[in-house]
Amino acid sequence: MAFSPAGYLLASYAKMRLFTPGGEAEHYAAGRQPVAFRWGDCTISLFICYDLRFPEIFRHALAAHRPELFAVLASFPEKRIQHWIRLLQARAIENQAYVVGANRVGRDSY
Repeated sequence: MAFSPAGYLLASYAKMRLFTPGGEAEHYAAGRQPVAFRWGDCTISLFICYDLRFPEIFRHALAAHRPELFAVLASFPEKRIQHWIRLLQARAIENQAYVVGANRVGRDSY
């Protein structure tokens, strides 16, 4: 979800590609379409973690909303951090847009 500084909901996004090995499909329903919102003069489209591996979702967002910025929130483990970086770069190049990625920190118990 994205909120304005005043606390207004700007967009709500549900991850479109659930991470099957993590059992997400057992607990969550996949989103149906990308979303976007305006922030100043910029249109931003939101994505979550595993979505990053599917370029067609980003192309769909580009066709529907023409965002200048893709924001990707994720939980990529450290051992796959190079994949994370390369995938962020690929989505930026493919779509001629800026991409910002925010990855989690901390340790897993598994």
